[in-house]
Parts: sequence; structure tokens; C-alpha cells
Amino acid sequence: MPQSLEKVNCHMNYFHREVLYQRVTGRSVTDLEIDFGVFRDPEQRRRSLFFLRDPLPYDTMGANAVRYADTYAPAADEGARARVDRLDKLKDRIRREFPGHVRTYPATWDEVAGRVTGLGSMLFGSATQHARPGLIPCRRPAQIRRNRYTPPRPLNHRG
Repeated sequence: MPQSLEKVNCHMNYFHREVLYQRVTGRSVTDLEIDFGVFRDPEQRRRSLFFLRDPLPYDTMGANAVRYADTYAPAADEGARARVDRLDKLKDRIRREFPGHVRTYPATWDEVAGRVTGLGSMLFGSATQHARPGLIPCRRPAQIRRNRYTPPRPLNHRG
């Protein structure tokens, strides 16, 4: 490759790394997964459901509130306000772009145990199955397409 093309290639690689870095810096893994995995994929957009938890009673949770809401982070945590804003924007975008695909669910705070309760049956029980019938089609094993990265089955080859 001529030296001038190598230089252009180097600058392009640097540019792409910088653009990618700017697009992912400061974002949560959840935000990135939803943005790159759901918002940009028509098949996932059609099939996705979002379950957003109703706010907990943070005012009665004392020092535990900070574990569940950045709004209650100490003043020394300079990034907390930005995280709250990004989460609010993500939830707003989800609600705006996926009408009919968003469900909220309640959770309670057990003061004695110091933990959130009431999540298991809501998230993994019949609520997800009945959230929007027909949204997530059930496929039989024979109907599942093979992933393009899955190696083909051996043809009884013996070495």
C-alpha cells in the first residue's frame, strides 16, 4: 500500500475510534444494549417488551435509597445527576418509540430485610407471557434458524 494511503487509513481508523468512543463513553451497558441491539434492529423492535419498575418509596428507605436511585447519591458523586438524566431520557425514548411494548410493575421495600421484594413473579411469571399476546412468537426447535456463527454439524466424518 502506498505511504499516502497508509496515512489516510491511519487517520480514518483514528476518526472511527474517536467517533465510537464518543458514542459509548458515559453510557450504561443497558443503554448501549437497547440502543445498538433493539432500536437499530427491525426484528428486535417488533418483538421487544420493556418492563419498567415503578419507583420505590425512597424517602422511607434511608441510606439504602442510594443503592437503587442515583437521585439519592451523595453530593460528592458528581456523575449522579448525569446518570439520572440519561436514564430518564432512555425511558422517555423507549416509551415514545415503543408504544404498546412498555409495561410497568410494582415492587415493595421490605424494611426489616432491607431489600426490594415482589419482583420474581412479575418479571418471570405469567405477566410476561400475557403482556402482549402474539408479540413474541413461539418457535419450535425445527423452526429456529441456525446462527451464522454456529458451525455446521459433522457429517459422520471419522479421521
